[in-house]
Amino acid sequence: MRNFSDLAERDLLALAISSEEEDGRVYADFAHDLREDYPGSAQMFADMAAEENEHHRRLIDAYAEPSMMSKASPLTTRISVSSMSLAT
Repeated sequence: MRNFSDLAERDLLALAISSEEEDGRVYADFAHDLREDYPGSAQMFADMAAEENEHHRRLIDAYAEPSMMSKASPLTTRISVSSMSLAT
């Protein structure tokens, strides 16, 4: 487990990518489960999933920038980081 404060820029991008992907899946699952009984709420979650997917795509583009490629880093996920503050 790595400390959040020790993450490099590429590590932070990798963390953000995996977080957006996970969040998009969660929202899509909510949308699917709510669609029959609560179509309005389901649409809201579907829209949120689409937004997370767009964030995911843009972060992957940033991660693939040539300036980032020389900074090799293993996949960083929420689970592999300790002391991570998600306060808003």
